[in-house]
Amino acid sequence: KYDIIHTNSTKPGIIARVAARCSGSKRIIHTVHGIAFHAHTNILTRTVYYILENIATLFGHVNVTVNKKYVKYYPFVKSKVIYNGVDFTQLTPNKKNIENEMHFAFLGRLDEQKNPLDFIKAASIVLRNYTGDIKPKFTLAGEGDLHEQCCNMIADLKLENRISMPGWIKDKNNFFNDVDVLCQPSKWEAFGLVFVEAAYFRIPSIATHVEGIPEVVLDSETGILYNGDAEALAECMLVYLNNQSMIVEHGNNAKKYVTEKFSKERMIAEYSSLYSIK
Repeated sequence: KYDIIHTNSTKPGIIARVAARCSGSKRIIHTVHGIAFHAHTNILTRTVYYILENIATLFGHVNVTVNKKYVKYYPFVKSKVIYNGVDFTQLTPNKKNIENEMHFAFLGRLDEQKNPLDFIKAASIVLRNYTGDIKPKFTLAGEGDLHEQCCNMIADLKLENRISMPGWIKDKNNFFNDVDVLCQPSKWEAFGLVFVEAAYFRIPSIATHVEGIPEVVLDSETGILYNGDAEALAECMLVYLNNQSMIVEHGNNAKKYVTEKFSKERMIAEYSSLYSIK
């Protein structure tokens, strides 16, 4: 007999919305943080999840998406876009200068979606081709199913002394204060809180042009977006290596953008308005 039921996970959310309507809940809200029918699933699975997800929207009162791109996937309801928010009071950036070293970092799960193997390949390409004075530094942070495969690739490419793997990052302040450019070669991504967190430290991002990322990382303004594989990622890294002033420009733009657009306070205010029962 809850007055408000707010579901978030895609697959359990399908059953939960039906159950919520059967229980007589006065307000059923669902937030789409990611889709199970993306292009990297087989067509049968994709079709089944798409149909079930759209049927489930008919049992809810409000459907929320975390990016504008997802709105088109829900033709039976009018979806509201509410971007994820970050508590910036928990982040403490320190001023830093790029002198003789440029630190490229990946932060996320080591799995198919986040695509860490492309980061490793890109680092290898950069180290083979860059001839400038700045020393590239690489960090692959996170844990996941591809951990062993990542370790093997690093060993095969003889990059043990060039790519560090610290595992999960417990202190994001220490981590981000040592990073110059965030690199996330995700195959699909609804939003990406890591982009917002990095931007608050004036760190531009290199990321794939997929799903919700272009709404969080503005191409050639707060970072660089690309389409393609590890070679395309490496080319973006080389752009920053050959133009350090661009990192400063994009980093400053990034902090201004995310502070205005993706604050926790803004997100809470928008959700609070949905919790009003009439």
